[in-house]
Amino acid sequence: MENWTDSVTKAQSLINIQESIDSTSESDQTKQKITDIIDELLVGDAKANDEITIAATLIQSLIPASSENKKTIEEKLDMILAHPGKLEENRSLGKEILTLVE
Repeated sequence: MENWTDSVTKAQSLINIQESIDSTSESDQTKQKITDIIDELLVGDAKANDEITIAATLIQSLIPASSENKKTIEEKLDMILAHPGKLEENRSLGKEILTLVE
């Protein structure tokens, strides 16, 4: 399958799959099952993005105003929020944040 680290690419791929399924001779029941799976994949992304936003907000609220790393941590959190689907990059940013917190 294509690179799904980008949520827009993933959504477009799923839409293409849905359109292909709709044009097949599969039964309506089978088509509905596939549609349900595709819907779950799309909704799952939205939930994950919400969880990332909540976590970032929580982390920001826990950083003492007096922390010398506050600005850097907030910048890294903003970078994560800008692309929540880029897991590898976000893991790296998360590790950098942990180092700054220690």
